[in-house]
Amino acid sequence: MRSDRAQSLIEFALAVPVLLLVVLGSFDAARAAWQLNAIGYAAREGARYAIAHGAVSEAPVGPPPLSDAAIQETVRRASVGLPTPTVTVTWPDGDNTGGSRVTVEATIQYAPVVSHYLAGGAFRLTLHGATTQVIR
Repeated sequence: MRSDRAQSLIEFALAVPVLLLVVLGSFDAARAAWQLNAIGYAAREGARYAIAHGAVSEAPVGPPPLSDAAIQETVRRASVGLPTPTVTVTWPDGDNTGGSRVTVEATIQYAPVVSHYLAGGAFRLTLHGATTQVIR
């Protein structure tokens, strides 16, 4: 009888860490998917701001000499719950007139919870959201 209890204890001790790793891994995967969707949404919001504030707008944004700081701020405000993103705005056609394109890219660093325990927090993923839209 005593050996049965010891066997159960050993099986429990072997199974619990694996179970916890699977549960935390699932949590991290879901969290990464949410952050990837959120950063993509923020990039789209920045591009929407850009296409609504082209050359004919009262407060235009665009390539130099105009500024794209308002687009970057729009992306940062739309990325609620995320680390501060790195935002890059490019103008493939070189201007902000109707029919021209604007590309907004946003990047964040994601550190899974599991990596804090297994790799000392050194393991990080770069999550990237980008969109190209046409100025109206």
